[in-house]
Formats: sequence, C-alpha cells, structure tokens
Amino acid sequence: MAAKNKAYLSQVDSWSTGYGPTAASVVCGDTNDGQRLYCTRIIARFARSVMDEIPKFVKMLSRDACRSNILDVPRVFTKKYGHRIPTTIKIVLRTGYTLWLDYDKKKSQFFGIKELFSDFSVTGGQLLVFTYSGGFMFDLCIIGVDGGEIQYPPIVHKLQDCSPQNVSIREIGWSFIRGVTIGPKVVDEVELPTSFVEHLGRYIPVDLEIYVSCGVKILGGYNRKEKKINGLSSLCNMVGYRHLNSFNVLLLTYYGREKFTVSAFDSAMVEIFVKVIPAVHGMLLST
Repeated sequence: MAAKNKAYLSQVDSWSTGYGPTAASVVCGDTNDGQRLYCTRIIARFARSVMDEIPKFVKMLSRDACRSNILDVPRVFTKKYGHRIPTTIKIVLRTGYTLWLDYDKKKSQFFGIKELFSDFSVTGGQLLVFTYSGGFMFDLCIIGVDGGEIQYPPIVHKLQDCSPQNVSIREIGWSFIRGVTIGPKVVDEVELPTSFVEHLGRYIPVDLEIYVSCGVKILGGYNRKEKKINGLSSLCNMVGYRHLNSFNVLLLTYYGREKFTVSAFDSAMVEIFVKVIPAVHGMLLST
C-alpha cells in the first residue's frame, strides 16, 4: 500500500504547477490513519494545481482567545475563499498532528480549536498561520512570541494511531513573521527572530533567492552581523507600493541553502497575492 501511495504521489506532483512545500509532505506511518492522512494530502496537493491561489491568513492570539474553543476567521478570507471550503475542515501541522474543526461561514469562525491550544501550550502572544491546501485541508504553523516558528513537541492528536514525523526543512520550510514598522523611512530589510537564528542562522548564505506567490524571484542578501535579510523592497515594485510600510506583516519561509519564500499580509491579516499579467502588458498586480 505504501509503495502504491508513493507512486501515486509522484504522479500527482508531476501535475502540479505550485512551488515550495507540498501538501503531501507529511506521512503518518503505515497504519490505517496514516494511509488516510497520506491520501487526503495527496488529494489536497492535486487541488493546489488547479487553484489560482494558495491563500493564507494569520491569527494573532490573545490570552482570552486561547481559552476559547472558537477561532475567528478574517471575514475578508471567508468572503473571498469561503465558497471553496466545506463546513468541516482538517488542520495539519508539519509533525503530522491533525485536528478536525467545524467552519461556520456565516459567523466566519472555526469551532473545536481549544485542543490544539492545550496540546501545544499556546497561551497567548503566539500567531497561527493557516494555509488553505484545497478540499477540506489547511496546513498550520505556529509562530512563537518572538516571531519565529516554534519547536514542535513530538506529538500527534490523541485519536491518531501513528507516530509524529520528523520535519524536512527543504520540503516544508521553516517560517518567521515580522511586522512592518510604519514611518517615513523606506524599509528594505527585516531582522530575523533570535529563535530562528539560533535554529537555522548558521545555514543561511550571504546571497539569497526570495520567491513571491507568483513564482517571481527576488535577489536578496543576509547580513550575518545584523541578522537581517535585505532586498525586499523589490516586492513593493511588483505591486506598485512605495515601500514595505504599505504591508502589515511579512511571512518568510526558509527552504534550505539560499531559498526563501515571502508572503505579505494586509491589515485583515490575509495574504496579498502578486500575479503575473499575461504577455502584452508584462505587468504585476496584487489581489
């Protein structure tokens, strides 16, 4: 069964036009539960190949929010993408941990999230990054209080009959978030969180390739002394903004060697997409 799954995964990957982390990159062993997770993530990966966008949203968590079983979804996200998403969804973390939630589109809320807060000791000050993978699947990463992705405990949900998976940075990446300071100074760089530098800083080269949602590459750099990534003002040129101050937060994900991806978010904490407009105009627009 596992061999057939892997063969099918190779076929599905060959159909995909996406880049970065695959939706089928986490496999939970050879148990029945693991096979189901494997297959559902394969389906989600195929769904990505026919979607124009792989949308993300970010939730900042207060202490009160972490005591609740309800999570508010940005209404902008529900209005734009809710028609694609069923009323029951599955969130999946990079370790293979999964949790089913109910999605009330009228209220723009997820129900059933409190277990995750308890399992990962999320008490407030963290951020959740949801990536809609297609079908009923959302990939989730947890950003710690300093802006760097947390070190996940080796656990799966209590109803899963499988073991947690090791994380491959080259397949799934490792993320951090930085807010963009509003002010008169043009911002071209972001400082890496201490936890991110301690975990991966020694592997990051001086010269970087930074990819945006449309696949366009930005040439950037890493200042080891100041722990900063620069060259991000090119993202503004693509969408017609004067500088990075026009964005709310930036999500950068490292895939090893010189490769990063960058996503920009608006005031509603929903991703701003950059699209390549066909040939004649050769222009880029944000959506």
